[in-house]
Amino acid sequence: MYFSHFSLKFHCKKIVFVLGICALAVLPANAEMLIKQALQVEIEVKPTQYSSHIVIQGSKALETLNQLSVKDKNSIIKTYNAINESLGDDSICKGGSFSIDPAYHYKEGKRIQAGFKTHYTLSCEFVESQRQTFNAILDKIQAEVEKNAYLTFPIPNVQLGVDENTFKESDSALNEKLLTLALQKAKEYSALTRRKCSIKEINLGAQNEVMPVALKAVRAASDSSANTLESIAMPTAKDTQKTLRGNVIFTCK
Repeated sequence: MYFSHFSLKFHCKKIVFVLGICALAVLPANAEMLIKQALQVEIEVKPTQYSSHIVIQGSKALETLNQLSVKDKNSIIKTYNAINESLGDDSICKGGSFSIDPAYHYKEGKRIQAGFKTHYTLSCEFVESQRQTFNAILDKIQAEVEKNAYLTFPIPNVQLGVDENTFKESDSALNEKLLTLALQKAKEYSALTRRKCSIKEINLGAQNEVMPVALKAVRAASDSSANTLESIAMPTAKDTQKTLRGNVIFTCK
């Protein structure tokens, strides 16, 4: 009795399995096929905007003073004010904030004053056509600093990069390029599967990456005369490579 029940159960399972295969075989030929793929596109963005961080610092003479009189403080402030007034509201260089503070060091756990320090900063952004304007600003700063024994003006570095507007425009270009690639892939899958394939879903702007710009160091400017700086040689840079990755789902029917 037990053996007969087992045989019947086994044959029933076999029948169900065979019916399942038959059901798969009769699936409609136009059933939807989904293809998921990660796509990547790249564009080259030309860097056109220069940037520079200008700093004025205290000289050795300032660092060795035990006392800084009001007259000496005012002389530093007048130098900074003269530079700020020469820039104007529409200048390519913004900022002009400064500080004058005592400098300290620690010896055997005690804080000891060691002269004074000062710091003045400007941030400059400009394009190639404004290069002479930038060099004129450097000449003005150099001329003012030379009048003050307590200040020194290191030649600033200049960097070349991509301006914000161009960077945003490149995002749109990348999205368009990714969509164009996806449409081309849909045509290729249509030919391969002999079905009508189209984009069912695509996420644009999913992963946006920028390769760093390779910069050449700016050569230090040398005195071409007693009172003026030699023009700064602008750095060069390779085009910025910007990459966009996006996931696409194709449907083929």
